[in-house]
Order: sequence, then C-alpha cells, then structure tokens
Amino acid sequence: MDADHDPDIFLIAITGAGSKAFSSGADLKDAAAMADRGEDNRGPLHSPERSVHEVVIDSKKPCMAIVNGPALAGGFELVLACDVRIAADHAFFAMTEAKRGRGAHFASVLLPQIVPPAVAMEWLLTGRKIPAQEAQRWGLVSHVVPYETLMPSALALAEEIIAAPPASLQRMKQAYRKAHNMPLHDAIRLDVGPDA
Repeated sequence: MDADHDPDIFLIAITGAGSKAFSSGADLKDAAAMADRGEDNRGPLHSPERSVHEVVIDSKKPCMAIVNGPALAGGFELVLACDVRIAADHAFFAMTEAKRGRGAHFASVLLPQIVPPAVAMEWLLTGRKIPAQEAQRWGLVSHVVPYETLMPSALALAEEIIAAPPASLQRMKQAYRKAHNMPLHDAIRLDVGPDA
C-alpha cells in the first residue's frame, strides 16, 4: 500500500462514493460470467495476489472505515479489515454469502474476533441485515451518527487520532495485530519496533 510509505499520511480512511452504499463487494454477475467462460474466479485464497482486505489489515497505519451506507459481503469484510469504524445511522451490514451458496472466509475468521462468537456466527449463518445501532451495541462500530454529520464526525475522530506521533500509532496497531489471540505472557513480551 503506497500510503504506508508516504510520511505525510498518518491515517487511511475508506468510504463509499455518494450516499447510497459503502460497498456491496464483488459483482456476482461478473463472477458468473467468468465461470461461464471457464475462468478461475475462486477468490483470493486461490490466488498468488493478496486481497484488498489483507492489504488493509496489514497496513502499518491506522485504517478507518467511514460507513456511509450498506456494507454487504466483501464490503462488510472491508469494514472488518479496518481498525476504527464509524457509521451513518441508516447504514447496515450483511454477510450475504450464506444465502448465495458462497463462502465468506475472511469474515468467518475475523468477525468472531471483533464481536462475541455466538453473535458473529448468527450474523454469518443467517446473512440478515444488521442495523448500525446493533453493530454498535456489539462493538463492531464505535460511533453511529446521522448521515449529515458522518463526514464531520469522522474527520474530528481522525484529527484526534493523528494528533499522536505517527510512530506511536503504527507501533500500537502492529502490537495489536501481532498480539491478538496470543497467550498473555507471550503477547506482553512481543517486541514491536517502529519498523515492525
């Protein structure tokens, strides 16, 4: 990610264009057309390239999802890859793969690390819409605000975050990402230097 190497960028913010949606993920019509042509469309687990979700989660810099509308399937997974999440009050989340006979590997791994496993599995297995307010109640997003104040609220939060030195921000993110789910004593002894 180019932003990782730009000293003028302290935080990466991701949002959808316009007000209709954050992201609906992959275009299933394109995937079906690829299958009809006999092309491999099995996704990033079967590809030598990294998925955008992996690139975001591995970025050294904090990443913020500004969820300005529905986040579905791969769009929901992109939200999960971010470190900080703020949503408009009309936004919702849905992992629709279960209803479409598809897998959701990234979400199946990451979502139960963010919200309680029983809640995560219900959301994954039903594919139902999760309103922003429910997502906030379970800790998926930290703030839910009216759409009209979403960008000013996100910018204010971003300003508060980037008030800290960039090296501190990167070190905290790397420590969290590397230590998550490690045994406590291994995690607290983990050395995460500025170039980790």
